[in-house]
Amino acid sequence: MEELTTLVFYDLRKEKLKIKLAEKCKDYGLKKMHKTGFCGKLSREKRERLKKDLSEIISDNKARLIIQTVCSRCLGEVFISDSTAKNKKTKEKPSAIHFGMKLNKAYLHDEN
Repeated sequence: MEELTTLVFYDLRKEKLKIKLAEKCKDYGLKKMHKTGFCGKLSREKRERLKKDLSEIISDNKARLIIQTVCSRCLGEVFISDSTAKNKKTKEKPSAIHFGMKLNKAYLHDEN
């Protein structure tokens, strides 16, 4: 079964629920890319199970949950800018393009 890059973002107030959602995303092999954002490759079946699991955790709480797939063609158009990240070797902030390339390799293609 084909795996697609899957982005998961959520927004809610309860810290306990944020922790549970993060743990569940990690259980599915997703990597953290933002405080409340994860990404990784999932099959359709796993995405459906993840959707069900995360929805159950959120249940009746006010929350926003986004699960989005990104095809390989569109993946090259992903642009991320992070002015808070620093290059560990030089301690310099990377350019947005550098960080976007790093994100694509490290998170979306599982290459480190």
